[in-house]
Amino acid sequence: MTIRTRNRFIKVLFIFSTVLFFLTQAILIFSLINHSLNFDYFNQYIKQAFILIRYNPYCVLISLFFLNFYVSCVSYILYRSFENTPAAEAIYVCLYLIACLANCSRVFIVLFNIAGTFSQFLMACGNIILFSKILYPVALLFIAMMPVIEQKQDSDRNVFLLLILCIFFAEIIPLNTVHTMPNFGIDYGYSSLLNIVCLISIVSGIVIMFIKNKKRLQNQKTTIGYSLTAIGITFNFNTINLLQLIIGIIFLSLGSYFFFYELHKQYLWND
Repeated sequence: MTIRTRNRFIKVLFIFSTVLFFLTQAILIFSLINHSLNFDYFNQYIKQAFILIRYNPYCVLISLFFLNFYVSCVSYILYRSFENTPAAEAIYVCLYLIACLANCSRVFIVLFNIAGTFSQFLMACGNIILFSKILYPVALLFIAMMPVIEQKQDSDRNVFLLLILCIFFAEIIPLNTVHTMPNFGIDYGYSSLLNIVCLISIVSGIVIMFIKNKKRLQNQKTTIGYSLTAIGITFNFNTINLLQLIIGIIFLSLGSYFFFYELHKQYLWND
């Protein structure tokens, strides 16, 4: 993939994520004005507990808006920082951002009050959410493995294969639309297996990043940033209370800053 093509793709990602952010904000405001926003379905998950760990649907909603805002900010930073840099990681960062943006579709389940229904829209949201949960750990793993695993001309093929495989598994894994989870996601089959694969991918990515930086005598701040980002995005995807919301926002913000800032410095040094 050429730098020009990659930059155009990042621009499209920034524009789409920004439009989606303001669109969902408008729908939220409209729902509040018309008193159509309700969490009746999710009240079943509210239990007596300390405020930090008590289920709060508003925390889930805030995490989703933050995630959408995060994609817009990072895509803009990615374009500005690597506009003229042939960073092999950038294209896989785009895949990671696509996964984050796809996960934001959870917000439509509560905004349109379709939880627990059998609508085609709910099915579509469920497939998109599942696609994002499969894609994001794989994208993070490839970010850590680049540019060791391939030549730059192979990136187009690998990106295409990753997307096709993630879409394929998101389609064949069964959804249970009767059960909408506390994080506004749809229940799905093989969840334990997918969680194990996700954990292995993230841990492997951290180890690979550490070894790669150590061999190249580079600063391990990218490893710290990568680790915080991976932990933060996992918390964000699964936020159901105030504590998880705070951890997700702090880890994701600090991790992304450290990772992209240090990665940009490394490429400037190599150039």
